Amino acid sequence: MRRFVQCHPEYAHDSVVTSSIAFDLLDVCAKIGEGAMPCPELLGEVKVEPMRGQTGYQVPLKSDSVDAQKRGDLLRRYARRSSKDSERACCGRGSDGNAQEA
Repeated sequence: MRRFVQCHPEYAHDSVVTSSIAFDLLDVCAKIGEGAMPCPELLGEVKVEPMRGQTGYQVPLKSDSVDAQKRGDLLRRYARRSSKDSERACCGRGSDGNAQEA
């Protein structure tokens, strides 16, 4: 991150990170995290698989677009699903619920 800021064409070497520099930095971080841009100096040999195809839409996340009741219901469903997956893994069952062979 420091190298990115120091090499940014708008950085005046005055310890001030302007909003445009911050935007560019966050944009690159998002691309690295989504697998759209490799970063071997940060991740080494780890390759992040792309999260969406070339036709994917960039959709901003807004916490105010989902009411609290619906958000709570969704989180409870995720938690139940996660606990079921953990139980299957513990009991030697696959995602389909059937016993797996060793």
